[in-house]
Amino acid sequence: MPRSRRGGKLSEKRGPLLAVLRLLGVALITGPNYSMFTDEVRYNDMHAMKRIGTTWQEIVGAGIAGAYHLNARTPQDYRRLATFIAARPEVTDVAFEFKTGAAWRTRLGFHLEELAQLPGRVGRRLHLVMIGGINAIPILAPAFGRVTYIDTSAFMNSVHRQRLYLNNEGKMKKIPELTLTGQPIDDLLVENLATMRSRIECLLNGG
Repeated sequence: MPRSRRGGKLSEKRGPLLAVLRLLGVALITGPNYSMFTDEVRYNDMHAMKRIGTTWQEIVGAGIAGAYHLNARTPQDYRRLATFIAARPEVTDVAFEFKTGAAWRTRLGFHLEELAQLPGRVGRRLHLVMIGGINAIPILAPAFGRVTYIDTSAFMNSVHRQRLYLNNEGKMKKIPELTLTGQPIDDLLVENLATMRSRIECLLNGG
């Protein structure tokens, strides 16, 4: 069992940590994304899905809005998720991560098709939190009541002194931004955030 650096089991500290986050006024937490693997035995996937549900319940039980993290390997997994969510009206927010396994070219289409069908199977509007997968926004946005896109590229490109811009085709590009030694990058970060926001809003609006 994992232990914190100050001693004691990590499981014993989750409750107090969630209580502190509630006092801080945290608006939403995306639940943990326990991994599933296509080359491992099936019961590992079932255990990961159970852990996702258990940790989500701990979050909302602590009085904090929690986005239920969607993870699945098969169409039946997605159907089970729809049944689970449909039976629990307290699930209003869901999250999906496109940065690792779901980004594989051979798997991306499967996940996009299943995700787009999820709200219809559930029978109510859901708020989707996307971690990566900017090109999937036009496919998923019409299916969900609301979409929040989490982006790190604006920050990371700023740290690496790169300026983002949209080319004539509306695609995101970047160019080196020369800076002096010790020069702050605050203005560059603000501009990169604005560029990324513009691109995301355009995609959300069908552009």
